[in-house]
Amino acid sequence: MSVCCIHPLNAFHRDIDGSLFLKVCSQHSRVIPSESYAALATRDERLRSVTQLQQKAKVLEIETARRKEAEMSLHIREMELKKSLAQLAEEDRRNNEFLSILGHELRNPLSAVMNAIAAADLNESRRERALDIARRQTGQLARLVDDLLDTTRITQGRIALQREVVQIRSIVECVVEEDRSLLQSQRQELVVSFSPEAATVQVDADPARLQQVVDNLINNATKFTPPAGRIEVLVQLEHNEVVLRIRDSGIGISPEMLPCVFDLFAQADHSLDRAQGGLGIGLTLVKGLVEMHGGRVQARSDGPGKGSEFEVRLPALSKSYQPASAIGRAPAASGHANVLIVEDNADAAESLKMLLEVLGHVAQVAADGPAALEAVSAGDFDAVLVDIGLPGIDGYEVARRIRMLPNARTMLVAALTGYGLEEDRRRARSAGFDLHLVKPVKIEYLGSFLARVTAQPQVSDRGGEAH
Repeated sequence: MSVCCIHPLNAFHRDIDGSLFLKVCSQHSRVIPSESYAALATRDERLRSVTQLQQKAKVLEIETARRKEAEMSLHIREMELKKSLAQLAEEDRRNNEFLSILGHELRNPLSAVMNAIAAADLNESRRERALDIARRQTGQLARLVDDLLDTTRITQGRIALQREVVQIRSIVECVVEEDRSLLQSQRQELVVSFSPEAATVQVDADPARLQQVVDNLINNATKFTPPAGRIEVLVQLEHNEVVLRIRDSGIGISPEMLPCVFDLFAQADHSLDRAQGGLGIGLTLVKGLVEMHGGRVQARSDGPGKGSEFEVRLPALSKSYQPASAIGRAPAASGHANVLIVEDNADAAESLKMLLEVLGHVAQVAADGPAALEAVSAGDFDAVLVDIGLPGIDGYEVARRIRMLPNARTMLVAALTGYGLEEDRRRARSAGFDLHLVKPVKIEYLGSFLARVTAQPQVSDRGGEAH
């Protein structure tokens, strides 16, 4: 006698029921296919049915694998989407935070300048102090704008270095001299030392950009070092590399912040008072400029309250070369220059005219292109400072037309503009400008330009630039 146990296939129709179905079958001595299979009369019919079932099983197997792959792909896409959304949310948060910081950092010096001007207007005895405040705060504004624009240019690969052989000592001493008043106002001690080998070593670098690196690092140390603190600038030569170390006795850097101090907009201080200030882009700018020079930079700190050290390494040149003059020092003018200022902003034109007259030069203002061309045709100017964004005829066209005038072909013509990209400089050279001065122009650059005018007014070496 045989006892048969019948199990309908509908009870095992899910994919996960396969292992259970096989387990049930293994408990019986004999397994008979479903009644539809058993009803087939011949062996050939049963084989054909088995083959058809195998084909259907293969299709089902492939479909199951495809669906699993699709589910996995969908899962991966969901994870990537979540990650992208999280990154966008973080970027949005950082952008909002940066805009908030930018507003804070711009409004503070603007408020100081406006208050100083108002105080000077109300009380003549406060004039000198008000001027000192306004001068310092406008310098801070210029630094913020320059750092922001330079960081954008570096990240987009739009900065071209103007390399030359320079002494690293000249670079450092020039920056230290410029920053000494800031350090004195903070009552901070500054110690500068050069090893014997580094005292005369040279590098192949853009002097202006290298000064920017050193200046940013010293200002960073000043910002995060309390009054009466100590800042050291050490220059050494190690294995054919110039090593610049800037150490401070300031607030230090936490271990979690240390790996990202060079990241764009990285800020350790998120408090409302913003005691240290800054946009969090200065060190990003330093890293970009150092790497463009073929060097590297790193930060060190033993933790909060233990100070920090920034180390810059640059390739050193093998042969010593003595530069003709110190970097960044403008030659003194030997006489006065007759200058035409082409500027449509009345306040900007008047203030520049006042500055030139204080420096001992003669200045005249033209408010637009046609007035400038008329003045040049009728006058005898040594130099022309032309704003690019003029109404009607822009500064480029003004320069082209000036060069066509018989009495102006050897005249020195400088672009005075807020446009400072490499493309803007190229357009200025093509238009016939001798120099490209980016607003706000530092007085030493303006003095250098006018010194060229008084020293050799007949010479035109187009293509120069100043930052």
